Amino acid sequence: MQITKSATTREPRENNGILEQNGREYFFRDETEMLADIKAGNFLEAEVIAYRKDVTIGLYGGDVSRKDKFLAKQAKGLTVILSRASLSPS
Repeated sequence: MQITKSATTREPRENNGILEQNGREYFFRDETEMLADIKAGNFLEAEVIAYRKDVTIGLYGGDVSRKDKFLAKQAKGLTVILSRASLSPS
């Protein structure tokens, strides 16, 4: 089984004493660069997360390479899960 990862502009968080790492839970991106990539059409999907109208918490999204990776893994017979959630070690 394979899990694809989304990109985000938020800072890595600590989860059960383990700090998230770039490329493991998410691909952590600079907001300016990610917004430019979204406007250029380099993301299949993107979402702005905010607690209030005036406070942006972060952008989340899957870039276009995510679809190609998903289809390639699926063609190899792998089960692929698209996830925006962090996984916690048990």
